[in-house]
Amino acid sequence: MRIAGYWLLTLVFLILVGCEKDDICIAGDAPRWHISFRDADQPDLAKAPESLWILGLNSTKPITTPTPGSSDATEIWLPIDPANDKTTFNLIAFGVLENDQLSGAGEQISISYSTDPKFLSKACGFIPQFNEVQGTWTGENKSWIKSVTWTTTQITEDESIHTIIYH
Repeated sequence: MRIAGYWLLTLVFLILVGCEKDDICIAGDAPRWHISFRDADQPDLAKAPESLWILGLNSTKPITTPTPGSSDATEIWLPIDPANDKTTFNLIAFGVLENDQLSGAGEQISISYSTDPKFLSKACGFIPQFNEVQGTWTGENKSWIKSVTWTTTQITEDESIHTIIYH
């Protein structure tokens, strides 16, 4: 019995020592596009757009589905497509969905970029880093967005604000 206990203790020790820190991926997500919404009249004041719907370019399925008549999101994080050199979203404020038709004040924002892979660890592998970021804002009649500020030329993490939309 004493020998069995010795071997069991040795086995547990070898298992614990055999795992490496890189065997588990904790921070392996690609950075997202961080957008903050602000009041155009008071630029330091966060202001959520009313009934904001977000759709990818050429998509009919929204990324967000707000509660009609209200919105409390003053910041959003949007996915960036690392397989392309441009990501575009349609932002529809005051959106109303009736009979599967979405109407509202539509604006379009996009970013173009170059993608560089960054090695994180053996478990996580590579994640994309977005460099040379340039933003564009287009709208049919610039209905609800008053101005847009692009705050960075790199998106390497999603804690910092990359774009500020004033409305």
